[in-house]
Amino acid sequence: MNRNRRTPSLGLVFIAVGLLLAAFLAPVEAANAASPPPRPWRWPRGVLTPSQQQRLLAAALAYVGNTPAEALKAARRLHYLSGNEHPSQECGPLAIAILRDAGLIDPYVVLHNFWLIDPRSRLSLRQFESVFPHRRYFWFHTNTPLNKFDFRRYPLYAGDVLYLYAGRSGTFEHVLLVTDVDAAGRAYAVTNFNTPAGAVVRYVLLYDPNDPTAGMFAYWTDRRNLMIGLTGYGGFDLWRPRRVLNLPRTPQARELAREIDGIVSAAGGHWSVLFWENGAPIYYRRAEEPIGAPPLLALPEAAVLARLPQAVRAPLMPLLARARNGDRSAEIALARRLAAIPQVKDALREAGLSQTDFAALASSAWDEAAALSSLPPDFVPSRLVDEGFPRLGVAARWRQGRHSYVLIVFTSPAQYGEKKPLGAKQLRSAAEQILRAVINYSKRQPPQRQLPLFLHRQLPLWK
Repeated sequence: MNRNRRTPSLGLVFIAVGLLLAAFLAPVEAANAASPPPRPWRWPRGVLTPSQQQRLLAAALAYVGNTPAEALKAARRLHYLSGNEHPSQECGPLAIAILRDAGLIDPYVVLHNFWLIDPRSRLSLRQFESVFPHRRYFWFHTNTPLNKFDFRRYPLYAGDVLYLYAGRSGTFEHVLLVTDVDAAGRAYAVTNFNTPAGAVVRYVLLYDPNDPTAGMFAYWTDRRNLMIGLTGYGGFDLWRPRRVLNLPRTPQARELAREIDGIVSAAGGHWSVLFWENGAPIYYRRAEEPIGAPPLLALPEAAVLARLPQAVRAPLMPLLARARNGDRSAEIALARRLAAIPQVKDALREAGLSQTDFAALASSAWDEAAALSSLPPDFVPSRLVDEGFPRLGVAARWRQGRHSYVLIVFTSPAQYGEKKPLGAKQLRSAAEQILRAVINYSKRQPPQRQLPLFLHRQLPLWK
């Protein structure tokens, strides 16, 4: 008995530890609740047109599964886990698939890349950047819990994508897409969530600005629902379109897309392709997805060097000269040198190269196209075809009458669910077919003009 007095029982120890944790966590949650909201001038309005909003809602409702069995069927239609999809873990692929089906983002996005995604990881941030690039999307983060955030002053809009952080009191994290907002300011979503019967996908109210107790945001931050799941205590990330991807829907553009799709499908591998006319994309396949060790890294390197002061640029020009002629080791060495120069960050911003990271040896087809378009003649690489297996890069720019064109093609190892590339010869042949297809497209724009000589020198299409 004396020993029992001197040695607390295990239950008392748990109670004491619980009280200490509660005392420790309370200031944290209070601090989160007191996190300042965004400044009003940084809160842009939604930009989706009425027709885009209608397409978004229709695409979302196609995935509704009001029972666990129906939700399972809807989840497996996404094909992001080779038939092992489940509605309890489909939130990221579901949100991205709805945007894709509505024609608001890259139509070739890899849904698997958004399964169990976590914005705190660098790799996941690159995936978000590939679909929601900073130049077209408003990015926002807050630590304020969902039930403390002022959605009356800072409302959500159709097309907003949110990542909800569990926080210390939550049990799961979640991705969702705002599908519509009614005249009273109530926001809705088609999203997956747990119920006592199992996981479902339903069209639900997220919040009512005039009733803080209504909607899923209130439900997910009500401790009485602990057994179903809580989230949003740690705040959220928000991605809001400033300008949506608007690919042309002309018969010529559709025909070109079908032709390139067939070429890529037959060749295998992972492809990033960007073809633009006068700076506007005509064909867009994973064009803003950062690719590690891209085949044409010399293009953004040249664009950055052209913007650096002469004193900084001069020692690096010999490396650029070798990189321009296809010396891969010089290209990589130059990237590492550039990563250590403070002025390079500003030069990248001035050039509009938001997906290029020299330290990570990464860039995107969009950045390559922007770099090629802006380069003065003396900085353009003399070798615009970079061959290797399973990587291949082709860059071309030309004018046809009053129209200017740029084509960037990357291949890289196959990703989840993609066919392995057939071989170096087949990849090269596919790239040449894509170039021939886009040149034929450009020839339809009058008046006709002779194609640039560098294309004749680099590719055996006119021999």
